[in-house]
Amino acid sequence: MRDVDIAVACFASCLGPSSSLSFFFASLFSVLFFATFAMAGPSSLSPTAATLVYSPSVRSGVFVIVVGGCFSALAILCLSMMLLMSRTRLKFANTGTHLALYFSCLLLSDTLQAAGAIMNLNWALNGEVVEGAFCTAQAAIKQAGNVSAAIMSFTIAVHVWNLLFMRYQTSMRAALGIVLFGWCFTTVVVLLGPTAVQTEAKGPFFGIDGEWCWIRKEYSREQVLLQYLFEAISVVCSLFLYFLTLLRVRGNLLKIDGRWTIRFLSKDDSWKLDLHRDYTDMAGIGLIKHMIWYPVAYMVLILPIAAVRISAFAGASTPFGVTVFSDVLFVLCGLVDVVLFVTLNRVFPELGNQPAFDTKRKTVDLSIMETGLTPFTLEKPVDPDARSIRSTRSSINSTTPLRM
Repeated sequence: MRDVDIAVACFASCLGPSSSLSFFFASLFSVLFFATFAMAGPSSLSPTAATLVYSPSVRSGVFVIVVGGCFSALAILCLSMMLLMSRTRLKFANTGTHLALYFSCLLLSDTLQAAGAIMNLNWALNGEVVEGAFCTAQAAIKQAGNVSAAIMSFTIAVHVWNLLFMRYQTSMRAALGIVLFGWCFTTVVVLLGPTAVQTEAKGPFFGIDGEWCWIRKEYSREQVLLQYLFEAISVVCSLFLYFLTLLRVRGNLLKIDGRWTIRFLSKDDSWKLDLHRDYTDMAGIGLIKHMIWYPVAYMVLILPIAAVRISAFAGASTPFGVTVFSDVLFVLCGLVDVVLFVTLNRVFPELGNQPAFDTKRKTVDLSIMETGLTPFTLEKPVDPDARSIRSTRSSINSTTPLRM
């Protein structure tokens, strides 16, 4: 537990004071995790608890999933240590964007996902899954990590949309309130199943599902409503917001006389898009092109496991190798987010060149879009001598004799 607390403290301290609330939640979740782990001893297991015995092939596949979770956890730990040892200040920390706060929460969610996968090591070593306190803890941690990751991914998308599309900056108090609401909502969702949905007829809400512990198949509708629905909404809405923001900062999406208009111009006329951009838009193009990869990567990583779950709902049999592959991809969310996190610090504007995200957009004459831009006009001079010269020259032709 001490090692985890040190890693969490390193990461939170490098992000700056804006992430103090994330540090609080990180410590809280680490304490709860290890407390639950300590409670899950052999004495806590009921002798009539459900048991799933692994075959050699299934056991090997579960080991692979554990390795995937270790990769994500190791990536997050390395990022924390790198920030601490290099004493590098993030360019998007303490700039009024709150991205450091939201990203620290997203990485905390990835840590929970990785922890849920690493907990499979207990089943792989024992060769069987047994329902009990440890099984319930794994199921709850996995659901908490998945739901909170969906919420935090969507929160980042809304924040970027606020900054670059709406040109509106939230206060630190509002940002902390959003984070607090996100984690409280996640807690309510996790507790909702065993406290309000669970029935005696169906049995425990958390238990063996497939080859590990999660929401039991008897509550298949709740699997969709209490997790998959949040993930789907997060991906679709995030992609939509990032796409709108990209069109806005490029100059394709305009607000004219209170009405929104979309313009797609040819390459030769693309200079007209620059007329509706200011420095904030120019600085935001690289940022939004990078940020749009977050929901894209998230969608790519969850689509295989979603397809496996949908086929299971339909009653189809899925090879265990496909299940392992899809689950390994999903638990690599932490590793992918770390890579995107590091590259974000590179594409973000330098500290001395960062734009003011609350700057009002400039107004441009719409006629310029049709007629072009004329910075100044030169009038032809009227000179009597010049007129007389033109008239004299016009009177000279091929038949006029030359006078020496």
